[in-house]
Amino acid sequence: GVVLAVPLYAAVLEGVLPRIEAMWLAPRLQASLAQVAPGLPPERFGIVGHAEPSTLFAIGGGLRLLPGGPAAAEFLAEAPGRVVAVGNRQEAAFQVEAAVRGLALRELATVSGYNYSRGRPITLLLYRTVP
Repeated sequence: GVVLAVPLYAAVLEGVLPRIEAMWLAPRLQASLAQVAPGLPPERFGIVGHAEPSTLFAIGGGLRLLPGGPAAAEFLAEAPGRVVAVGNRQEAAFQVEAAVRGLALRELATVSGYNYSRGRPITLLLYRTVP
């Protein structure tokens, strides 16, 4: 059993896991962001509800990790031209705070995947304000 486990683990770790697209949310988030906001500097991008190191590497170290939905609305309100990615668990609080602040939101994209460190599915919604 031990001898047969080595090639089985090698096949799974090198062949199967890298091809499971749902596991790798950061590259798809980066691609969506590049499509809807090309050239956006990482400093003008905030994210709430997903703080994987792979996201920092994919987007850039200057992105803002926000503590909750209200902070995401505040981040958008502080300056024009910013984009936030809001996790589905923070969506309601984000929408409430955005309404309180009178922000007109435009949903840019939706990226769904699997948060492997927490063991649950996640959906990120990308927003910016409408001028």
